[in-house]
Amino acid sequence: MHCPSRLTRPLAGLFLLLSIPWAPFVQAQVLSPAPAAAPVEEVEICWDDHNVPYILAQSDAGALYGQGWTMAECHGPILKFLYAKDLGYRARYFGGGAFFVENDFLVKGLGIPGIAALIHRNMPRT
Repeated sequence: MHCPSRLTRPLAGLFLLLSIPWAPFVQAQVLSPAPAAAPVEEVEICWDDHNVPYILAQSDAGALYGQGWTMAECHGPILKFLYAKDLGYRARYFGGGAFFVENDFLVKGLGIPGIAALIHRNMPRT
């Protein structure tokens, strides 16, 4: 499936899909929640002919879970690239020459992954 370069109107489907006449033309995708991170209710994501996702959920947490899922679906390669860059593994997974190697040494030399993990552990939980 081809996804647009950025998501437009990701939360429009919360109340829109119930009354539109073109609902039979929409490809529906039902997600079952993951054990720990997902909301309790079922989240449905529908894609129209222009690859615009419409997220149907019963709560804000479910809608945000659906939005994160569509972001991962549409921008997975970019997210993997940025994740490897932030951990200092960009040259290992993507090649790219001397610049990526130098950047990876810099990231690991400064201890950026460890600092990020420390900051994440110390963030207040709500």
